[in-house]
Amino acid sequence: MSKIILSINAGSSSVKVSVYSTSSRSQDPKQLAEAQIDGLTAPPPTLKYERGDKKIKGQKIGEKVESQEGAFRWILEHLEKDEGLPELKRKEDIGFACHRVVHGGDYSRPKVVNEDVYRHVEELSELAPLYVNASSLQNSLRKCRNACCSDQYSIPTECSSRSN
Repeated sequence: MSKIILSINAGSSSVKVSVYSTSSRSQDPKQLAEAQIDGLTAPPPTLKYERGDKKIKGQKIGEKVESQEGAFRWILEHLEKDEGLPELKRKEDIGFACHRVVHGGDYSRPKVVNEDVYRHVEELSELAPLYVNASSLQNSLRKCRNACCSDQYSIPTECSSRSN
């Protein structure tokens, strides 16, 4: 059975989530969808969403979304409700989430989020308070494996929101 990989990039005014599927370690992940909410610091927030031929750009979000965590929760709910994305119907379908961490400190490589990494990333959040770090977003995805990648180093292709 295939597992879903999320690549999460929370910025100061937006949140971008890329959705990948993979069924084995030997198989390259396949991008299924990409969702982004912009305008968190300059409302109204808008949605950009691509899945196959379905493309939405600049759609105003009716609900009140004012923070990176709120935008992430909204995106996750949108993905779960998308009939054209049967691979992701509930949070338990997500096997792995990779979070971009602003000012990743002394982490030169991706790190699996454990208690020590969680505390370290929380301390770093003071350097860029408008960004949501891996530890904040992990609260929504407790049942999957979470990793963080510093924005100061190269992110592996399968964890990058920028890979196509």
